[in-house]
Amino acid sequence: MSSIKKSKSFNVTKLFEFESDEKLTFLVGAGASVEAPSQLPSTNDAMKALIKLSCANSEIEAILKLQNLRFEVLVGIIHKSIEDDFQFLNFFTKSDKPNLEHFVLAEMIKKGHFIFTSNFDYLLEYALLQSDVPKKKIVPVITKKDYEKFSDPEKLYKNGKIPIYKIHGSHRNIITGEDTRTSFINTLKLIGLNQTKSNIVQLEPYKAQFLDKISNDRSLIIIGYSGKNDFDLMSTLKIMKNLKNLIWINHISNGGSKEDLYEFGAQKSSDLKNLDKLDQALLEIKQLNGSVNVFRLNVNTSKFLEKFFKEKEKLSKDKFTIDLMEWLKTNIDEPNELTKLFISYKIYSETKNYTDALRCLERIFRISEDSGNAQWKAIALMEMGIINYVQSNYSDALEWLRKALQVQLKLKAFPQRTSIFKYIALIHQVQKNYSKASQNFELALKENERIKDFYEKSKLYKHIGINYQYQEKYQDALKYFEAAIKINDKLENLSEKAINYKQIGKIYYSKKSFNEALKYLNEALKLNEQLENLEDKAEILNLLGRIFHEMGDSLNGLGKCNEALRIYYRLKNSKGKLDSLNYLGII
Repeated sequence: MSSIKKSKSFNVTKLFEFESDEKLTFLVGAGASVEAPSQLPSTNDAMKALIKLSCANSEIEAILKLQNLRFEVLVGIIHKSIEDDFQFLNFFTKSDKPNLEHFVLAEMIKKGHFIFTSNFDYLLEYALLQSDVPKKKIVPVITKKDYEKFSDPEKLYKNGKIPIYKIHGSHRNIITGEDTRTSFINTLKLIGLNQTKSNIVQLEPYKAQFLDKISNDRSLIIIGYSGKNDFDLMSTLKIMKNLKNLIWINHISNGGSKEDLYEFGAQKSSDLKNLDKLDQALLEIKQLNGSVNVFRLNVNTSKFLEKFFKEKEKLSKDKFTIDLMEWLKTNIDEPNELTKLFISYKIYSETKNYTDALRCLERIFRISEDSGNAQWKAIALMEMGIINYVQSNYSDALEWLRKALQVQLKLKAFPQRTSIFKYIALIHQVQKNYSKASQNFELALKENERIKDFYEKSKLYKHIGINYQYQEKYQDALKYFEAAIKINDKLENLSEKAINYKQIGKIYYSKKSFNEALKYLNEALKLNEQLENLEDKAEILNLLGRIFHEMGDSLNGLGKCNEALRIYYRLKNSKGKLDSLNYLGII
C-alpha cells in the first residue's frame, strides 16, 4: 500500500486567503528569486558558474554530474581555497527588483505570518519597502546578537515590527545599514567546516529558540527549494516537531495552472528507493513526526501565487540582466591551475569520490615537482595521506604523511603541519601504538600554538584524551577532556562539548563510578537532544541502559535500550540495532 496519496480534503489555497486565521510560517529558498524581474540564478545555475570558474577544465564535466554536492559545501571549498572572504557571493546582492513571489510573501508577512530564508539577497526587504511598509518597522534578523534579541516573532509583531529571519545571514542589513559580513562569513565557514553537522541548531545553537517559536502549532510552507540536494534543510525540518502541517511547494516550470496535492502517510513504504529524493525526504519527516500532516504541492509557483497578488503594477518592467558568469570573470580573480585542481580534489573528497580525488592530487604532485613548488608538493602528499587514512589504508597513509613532513621542512611557514602530525597520531592510535600517537599529538599541539586555532586545539585535546582513555590512564584522559570542554564553552561548540561529556561518562563507567557516569552521560544526552543528534543520543541511551542494569535497575535499563533501538530503526542503522539488541539480550 502506497504511503503517498493524492489529497482531496486539504485546501492549500485557503491558507493564503485574507480571511484565513491559520498561522503560517514560510521557508524561502533561492528558487523564489529566479523569476523575472529578479532573475537571480537558481542554486543549480549558480553552482554551474562557480564550478566553471574554479575547477580544472579536465574535471568540470564530471563535477557537474555529481549528485551529492551541496551549494554550501562548494562555497566553503572555494572560499577556503582562494581566501577571498566570499566576495564571489556579492553577486546575489545586486538585484533590487522583487518578483511576484516576493510581493506575495511581503503581504503574508504584513498579515503577521512568519518568514525565514536561506537567501543572501535583499529582495524580501525591497518588496516590503515597495509595499509601503515603513523602513523602521522592518527587522532583518542576521547576526547572533539579532537572534538573541529578536528570537520571539510574536512579540515583535505585537510591537509593530516585521521580522525577516535570514538563517544563513547576509552581507549587510539594508534597513539599518549595519555591515553584517563578519557574521555571514562565520556562518558559511561553520557550514563548510562541519559537513557532518546537519541542521541549523547543531551549527548555531542560539537559533534553537527561534526555530521552536516559528514551528509551534503552525503550518510551514516551503517555497523555492528543489529538495534534490537540501540535506541540511531536511535535517532541520525533522527537528521542527510541533508543526501542524508541512506543505512543500514543488515548482513545475511547465505546469501551467495545474495543481496536484499529495499527502504522505506514516506507514513504511516498501518501495522507498523508487521514489525521488524529495518524496523520500518528506516520507522520512512524516515517519519521524507522525503528528505533522505532510504535503507536496506540484504546481507552477508563480501561477499559483498570482491569484493572491492584485497590484501587478508594482512589478518592475526592467529586469535584472547581469550574467553571473560574466560578473565572476570581471570581479573575481581566476584561480591558477594548481588551485583549480585542489578545488576539484576537495569536491571529490567531500562527495566521497576518492579515486577521482587521488587522481587530482597526483596531478598537483607532478606539476609541483616539475616546477619546484615545495608548498603545493607538501599539500598534495599530506592530502594523499588523509584520503588513504579515511579509506583505512593506514600503511599508505603513513607513508604519504611522512613524505609530506620531509618536504615541508624546506618551508619556513606551513600551517598544515598541525594536520600532518594529527593524522600521523590518529594512524598510530588506530594501530594501538599509543606512545607514538601521544608524541605526534603533542607535536600537533605545538604547531597549532603558532596559528592559534582554538577550534583545532579543542579537537586535539579530545583526541589526546581518547588516546589516554584507550590506555586506561583515566586521570590523564579526564584532564584533557576537561580542557577541551573549557574551549568548547568559549567557542559555544555544543556538539564537541557533548562528545567530551560522553567520553568522561564512559571513563567513569569503566571505573564502575556509576553515579558520576550517569551525571556526565545525562549532560551529554541533554545536549544531543537539544542538537537533535540522534546517533549519539542512541549510543548514550544504550550506555545508560547497561549502567542501570549493573546498578540493579534492569527495568530502567531495558527502557533505555529499547528507546535506543527505536532510534536506530528510524535511522536505519543496522550496527546500532545489533548493539541495542545485544544489550537487551544481556539485560
